[in-house]
Amino acid sequence: MRDRMWSKWLVAWIVAILPAIAGADTMREVVSIDGAETAVELRLDDGIGELRYRPRGGREAWRTVPLDTLAPIVAVLADQRLAPLWPVLERWAGPDLTLARDAMLTRTKASWEQRRASTRAAQPSQGAVRKPIRALLQYAVALQDAGRFAEAAALLRAQRDLQPVKSEWDRSEWITLSINLANVMAGAGDREGAIAVLEQASVRLKGSPYAINADLNRAAMLAEGGRYEAALSAVEAAVAAFAGASGHGAEVPGARLQFDWIRACALRGLGREAEAATLMASFRSAATPMQGRFAPPADRDVEERGWACLRDPAALAALWQRDLTAPAIGSLTFVTAQPAMQSLGYDPATLDRARRLLGTPAPLRLLPDRYAPALRAWQ
Repeated sequence: MRDRMWSKWLVAWIVAILPAIAGADTMREVVSIDGAETAVELRLDDGIGELRYRPRGGREAWRTVPLDTLAPIVAVLADQRLAPLWPVLERWAGPDLTLARDAMLTRTKASWEQRRASTRAAQPSQGAVRKPIRALLQYAVALQDAGRFAEAAALLRAQRDLQPVKSEWDRSEWITLSINLANVMAGAGDREGAIAVLEQASVRLKGSPYAINADLNRAAMLAEGGRYEAALSAVEAAVAAFAGASGHGAEVPGARLQFDWIRACALRGLGREAEAATLMASFRSAATPMQGRFAPPADRDVEERGWACLRDPAALAALWQRDLTAPAIGSLTFVTAQPAMQSLGYDPATLDRARRLLGTPAPLRLLPDRYAPALRAWQ
């Protein structure tokens, strides 16, 4: 499955704060969000932007959606509540997103060549690396968004092969590069090669907490590929290792959900329906992942991946419908509900059936066909 607009991370660490964009053009509007007048600011510069919003008249802090990869741009363009922003955003990004794609490539490549991260940590796991490696990872994400998987894989592999594993920083960067490389390979259709990379990473860092990250991502790829017995064995081993590691420090709230969806997928694939259902039900009562030093994916994103792996279109459509009752600006539902969108690990037939069940409830906008190449990573 070659279509990919963002990397999905099962285990993540430090996040950085997005600074104000110096010299950016700014557009201000007032829109209705959940029946409340909401101030929005759209700031756009060369290959990077951000959208900020908060209710008018209140004292709430601004909430920010960084527009530094293609997925959040799609989410804004697919949100009917933000229609006043579309003309300006389209002029900046291009009517088919090619302008944003090319500008992001230029920006991230220049930052990588200068060994400095251009913006915040674009993915949660990028906080686990120092700025030169973060800049490389951001360039690799831009290459993936452009459909240039082979270049992204070569870039990551070359850096990983040079990376020492002596210090904690070294090991954190090496495993992050390994997981990124595996994700790119899987996105390019080489799932077995990706699993092999993760197996090698786990062996090299055996006994280190970083090996859990490799094992967890390997278990996910095995489950999504239908290798349920191997996936269950891998995730149970990761659970045991995680339990031992978390005994030495505070556990991140909601972290265990990242194990639960993989276990549920494997169990259902093996015919153990009741156990799988119990695990997926835990998402409704889960703690919100902590945002700060540790930043796991949002519960909603993890649950979506679980239902997709379980190949349950009704549950997936119900999740989207629930999300669309009061969606956060930039919600992933605006992207994954698009008919042309496919993503690593998501069974295309399950997605298609879920989209038919969902229909087009407000505020979801189905994007015009001119966006289809971008949603398919230009393949």
